[in-house]
Amino acid sequence: ALPQATFQGDESFGNLCVDDTGEITGVFDFNMSGTDVCANYLANLAFQGRFYYTDDVFETHDADRLCARVLRSFRDATALIARHYRFTPAERAAYFLCARLVMLFGYVNMAAFCLYLEQERYRGECLRLLRLLLDAELE
Repeated sequence: ALPQATFQGDESFGNLCVDDTGEITGVFDFNMSGTDVCANYLANLAFQGRFYYTDDVFETHDADRLCARVLRSFRDATALIARHYRFTPAERAAYFLCARLVMLFGYVNMAAFCLYLEQERYRGECLRLLRLLLDAELE
């Protein structure tokens, strides 16, 4: 029952045609395009390319600071999305539910969690981070 749209599916600056004023005038490369629920697609975009878990990040941040960075990045992305897209009340609820799922189980994030849970030196903070993310207020 939520609004759907066709999406390009491979967002990158290399797929944009931009005029001299910086306005987007075209989009290329639709091989990954498809139809999706807008709230789900936008929740995935809120995490893409905005924050990555790395050894350096885990070595210089405890779970509290990591959680704060993830949430700040998500809130910044959500504010940007809201400037360009108006959610219905049902979409807004779905967006935050989808975002929580992506934050925990999106492929890139889940792969990182698995990697850091396997390493003794990162396991404790990674577990603590996962608990914090599960309990975090997204709205």
